[in-house]
Amino acid sequence: MPGTIELLARGVLVHSDQILLCRSLTQRHAYLPGGHVEFGESIRDALVREIEEEIGVTVETGEFLGLLEHTFHDGKERHAELNVLFRIRGEATDLRSREPQIDFVWQPLSQLGSITFLPKALVELLPQWLLDPRSSRFASARDA
Repeated sequence: MPGTIELLARGVLVHSDQILLCRSLTQRHAYLPGGHVEFGESIRDALVREIEEEIGVTVETGEFLGLLEHTFHDGKERHAELNVLFRIRGEATDLRSREPQIDFVWQPLSQLGSITFLPKALVELLPQWLLDPRSSRFASARDA
């Protein structure tokens, strides 16, 4: 929808130096699990709901990791979104998608840059936010 800013709750689940990613089967890119916050819903509640809908697992939200303001063009129109990232805790095995257009994969955190991971700015920001509690928790990125 042009002229709107999407609010997205994103979860970061790390297990044995690997991070859980959601992968689009049609567009061939990966991103953090989660999704849109609905009107009247808290960001943490939206994250728990989205993970339950996508994977069927109930998670707990942990620490706030950061906020990425992101704008991009998808080939048709410009988009603007706010990605709010939290650590999540939950079952880390046998994670199967409940939605036919996505699946879930484990990716070594150190190799995020070797895949098409969106938003691209998180390739550098996410390890900083996870490892350095003194790092800035806000970033703004614009993709061409």
